[in-house]
Amino acid sequence: DELFERLETASEALDAIEEKYAPQMAELE
Repeated sequence: DELFERLETASEALDAIEEKYAPQMAELE
C-alpha cells in the first residue's frame, strides 16, 4: 500500500511538473 501511495504521489508530481513546464516546452519547439 505504501509503495502504491508513493507511485501515486510521484504521478501527481509529474503531472504538476508537466503543467508547469509545458508552456516553456511549447515555446522551444
